Amino acid sequence: KLADIYVSLKGGMGNQMFQFAAAYAKAKEFKMGLKIDLSYLESNAIETQSFTPRQFQLDAFKNTLSYINYQLNTKSLKREINNYNFQKKFYFERLIGYDFYLDDYFQSESYFYNYKQEILELFTFDIDNFSDLIKSYLIKIKSQNLVSIHIRRGDYLKPQMKSTHGLCDIEYYLKAVEFFKQKTNNPKFILFSDEPEEAEKELKPFLTDFITYKGDTTKNDSV
Repeated sequence: KLADIYVSLKGGMGNQMFQFAAAYAKAKEFKMGLKIDLSYLESNAIETQSFTPRQFQLDAFKNTLSYINYQLNTKSLKREINNYNFQKKFYFERLIGYDFYLDDYFQSESYFYNYKQEILELFTFDIDNFSDLIKSYLIKIKSQNLVSIHIRRGDYLKPQMKSTHGLCDIEYYLKAVEFFKQKTNNPKFILFSDEPEEAEKELKPFLTDFITYKGDTTKNDSV
């Protein structure tokens, strides 16, 4: 039987992409199978002052669903791997032939750079299943020099989250806007936020020429 690498998914779409990519690269390197474990996402569904529950979001891509494993028994796995020991090749070589489990965030392309092109192909959006709203934005993106502005609010306004992650002030966004005005021919700005109305109020006194994405579904918003 081919040994498998299991990867625990956690966080939003960006985090899940990093985790999947890191596991995919190791599975390819050591010629192992790859399985996605959703148990963390499914068992951590209560929002607190320091935690925001997330759903599985890699189903926005065409080629990731086949890796999901719904019958994981973690007791049978050889060893848990995290950021610290991930890049130590000798550590993995000792585990060849055993199932093992990746459990961390792996937020660097260094974990999967050698398989970059394959991973980009896996992260191909299933455009046919997008809503009409998303398709209309795709047309705008292709027809204009569109620059996105993302203002994170929502859970990041909670004191514990804010002290951990921080928030960008309005000066940061204004400097970024000026940078793209200088570097881009006739840029058009589009605002994204988990609280679009509030973010719009924050930006409007300083920038009038932008459109605001008002939201659709959790998956489409992440896309």
